[in-house]
Amino acid sequence: MNKGKHKKDERRKKWINKDMVKMHGMLYQKE
Repeated sequence: MNKGKHKKDERRKKWINKDMVKMHGMLYQKE
């Protein structure tokens, strides 16, 4: 039961990381 939930959370974390990298890339490009 917990394993399934953990996997979902990890996938969401990866998505958030991707979004953060995208945002950081935009900020760096601006400079």
